Amino acid sequence: MRKGIITFFVLALIVLYVIIYLVPEVTGMLDSTYVVEYGVLSIHDDTTGYLIRNERVYAAESSGLVNRIAAEGDLLRRGNMVVDISGGTASAPTERLRKIKDSLQGLMIDVHGNTSQSGGIVSYYVDGFENKMTTENALYYRKNDFEGVTQDKVVALGSSVNEGYPVFKLVDNTKWYLIAYVPNSKSANYVVGRTVDVIFTKASETSVEEVDETDDEEIDESETYGSVEMEIVAAEEEDGSIRLVLGSNRFFSGLGELRTAQCRIISSSVRGLKIENGSIVEEDGRLGVYMKRKTGKYRFVPINVLGSDDKTTVVSDMYFYDENGVWTSTIDPFDDILRDPEKRDKDDEDDENAKSDDAAEADTESDAATDDDADTESDAAADDDDVDSEFGEDD
Repeated sequence: MRKGIITFFVLALIVLYVIIYLVPEVTGMLDSTYVVEYGVLSIHDDTTGYLIRNERVYAAESSGLVNRIAAEGDLLRRGNMVVDISGGTASAPTERLRKIKDSLQGLMIDVHGNTSQSGGIVSYYVDGFENKMTTENALYYRKNDFEGVTQDKVVALGSSVNEGYPVFKLVDNTKWYLIAYVPNSKSANYVVGRTVDVIFTKASETSVEEVDETDDEEIDESETYGSVEMEIVAAEEEDGSIRLVLGSNRFFSGLGELRTAQCRIISSSVRGLKIENGSIVEEDGRLGVYMKRKTGKYRFVPINVLGSDDKTTVVSDMYFYDENGVWTSTIDPFDDILRDPEKRDKDDEDDENAKSDDAAEADTESDAATDDDADTESDAAADDDDVDSEFGEDD
């Protein structure tokens, strides 16, 4: 008996699951129409970016434990103390840190007191590219210059330091660059002088040759370093892609840490009614959609495109002025739009043609009536003239 009851409840739960979760999805897929609503469409590209900065790495004047007076990302002036090194045993440097030290040999700043010799953003990350990637050459870097440049080359400095090894660095925040590659087909979205918003996400190991396809999924803000407004400094074709050079003087939390980063470059955002691209048809040289009327039939309604991506188009609502300045009625919020125009009922076409024929016949009858009225009035006027003439002769 107990097993039967348990089995009954299990089956009931399965049925409820199917009703609540699966049935709506299946019926939604089979719906021939959808309700149009307001929304925002961001025209963007997801790709890998390479940060170019002017950086100065400081070497420790002695070995010991590091007390960080300035935190990561702090903006300092010249002469501020950044760290304090106290006595203690420092851990042995890693192999990667040894290579970084060797690549920066003779280029690091060794100054008494561990104070800043210039203004800038404090960073406790080094990668050995500080002297190889500078803003002076940002316009000239090409894909081959980024071979081997990956985020895993970046080393986070520890709580202890050995004499002569990097202890902190300062990043010039007055001008830095991001170099990224987007598909050649998107070139019209990137005009030199315009600004774009760049969202920096987690570090990427993506090869420089790879250009990622645009991803429509929303980005979790908790997994980003924030959004930065940047100016398009250069946009040129290179090996079938567009090489973007973006410049900024804005700060974001990963500025001193990231050498490469996954980033979403938003070239524009538009707000309006969102429709599916598959719904759009062209009729008599005009773009439009088929809207479902209260009678259940469909009629063609012209649209005004504000922006579009691979799946979605944003259009004006209620009305717009066409290229000739003519006021044109269009779709409204919550209108039912035919998802696949090819599935439009033949009855709708016959109905539209019948209405057109009725309208034409009505116009013909109207013209005929107008002609009959005109003839009648003309005859009446002629009779009046005859009467006037007859009375005139009698007089």
